[in-house]
Amino acid sequence: MTFDDLPPEVLLIIWECLVMTDEKNFLDKKASEKLRARMRTTVRFAQITHRTRAIVLECPTLWREIDLCWPTSAIEHFLTRAQNVGLSIHLDSTKGTRDPADAVVEWQTWAAFLKANMPVIQHLFLRIDSTKCSQALSSALQTPAVNLQTLTLKMDTLLALVNIFSSQAPKLRSVNFVTTRCWDLSRFHSISNVEITVGPENCKKTLATLQAMPAILSVILIGQNKPEDIPQLLPKSTILRTCRHFKLSKILPQGVRCLMLAIRLPSLEKANISERMVLYDNKLAPTTITQVLRSVPVVKLEVASLLIEIEEHSATFEVEGTLNYRYSSRWNDLGKTLPLHDARIYDTVINILTLPHRQSKVQPTHLIIRNNISTRAHATPTAMRMLDFHLLWNQIFTTYSTIEHLELVGYVKDMVETLHQVAEYLPLMAKLEVSHKDLPAPALLDALSDLERDRQLSLRVEQLPNRHALKSPITS
Repeated sequence: MTFDDLPPEVLLIIWECLVMTDEKNFLDKKASEKLRARMRTTVRFAQITHRTRAIVLECPTLWREIDLCWPTSAIEHFLTRAQNVGLSIHLDSTKGTRDPADAVVEWQTWAAFLKANMPVIQHLFLRIDSTKCSQALSSALQTPAVNLQTLTLKMDTLLALVNIFSSQAPKLRSVNFVTTRCWDLSRFHSISNVEITVGPENCKKTLATLQAMPAILSVILIGQNKPEDIPQLLPKSTILRTCRHFKLSKILPQGVRCLMLAIRLPSLEKANISERMVLYDNKLAPTTITQVLRSVPVVKLEVASLLIEIEEHSATFEVEGTLNYRYSSRWNDLGKTLPLHDARIYDTVINILTLPHRQSKVQPTHLIIRNNISTRAHATPTAMRMLDFHLLWNQIFTTYSTIEHLELVGYVKDMVETLHQVAEYLPLMAKLEVSHKDLPAPALLDALSDLERDRQLSLRVEQLPNRHALKSPITS
């Protein structure tokens, strides 16, 4: 079968694979280059054969993603082929001209395009890096956006856009504001997903706005890893009645606790807390699961499975049950203020990983442990690498003693050695799965065979590829 013999739908799938982009990565440094590559790939794909050209030119969806920093001729060509329907528009003003005189003309061109095409834009991704650019685009961004569904806005300027879209965007469902300016989104009743950067300038007003939004399902609040991100005194009456998914990231523990005291989440199904460990009053004080559960009307937290994950710079646990809850502690910069061998690090990590049991009496029947820290020699010391893993796994196994199904994944040598020594503390364990990167040693394989024989376990052992990615099952 030749390329020309492929069905049109297969050719379009090939094109999609070639130009696939990730909206979440719009703000990364290579986003503009990826969009230019998409433009070139689309044009080249149309030049393979006469048949591919006909198919590509007759498919408007292939032309609907446009970067306003492209050459004018390319923008006009894509706009024509897209038939002015369902546009995805990207604009990163940092990629524009640096000449002041030319910049004014460029801003006016962008503003004219946005104003003329706003009614047919479905997805809008904006990065505005100067007050003058913001002022030039302000009028265009007050144009009603009757078909807009998603908005990503990063502003490297203190000027807020007033009355964005004239409060007329009836289909807008997802917004991502990478700016600590205040935004009143309460007039956009269709919004269900909100991601906002918070700081001292906008935190209180952001909470008030979220409470006033009637259809909100998912809230992500992102800090800047600064102590002042979250004011210490917040109104303790913010109720997000319809929110099902709630995530906090890059917020220090004291800020997380202030937020969880202020917010109530009566419909919560999934929570995700990620915080960076810092010394506070000479202590390491991670957010506890009970501090999070104060916001949730769950009489009893019932858990089906528990995941524990150790990486070079983080310790994480994740429970699935009546509430799906993921907590991750980041340890990247702690070595600058605390020796890596300080006993407080180990004590805090074990406290974090046993919190579900100690505070909520969680006893899952299924435990998954992923250790992503390799055992290679001469590796750079980190807070996690310096842990006493035999002692750590000993406390994990003896804490979660009702396990029936145990999975060990990644670098499992220390886990297997410890399990062989303390297996008596897991009297219900009937199934053991080991997916390893470091287990060829005969003594370790013999230890597993002993467990299988003595405990009559269902045992499965497999070796992972060297580059196998160890990822958590819940993403949010």
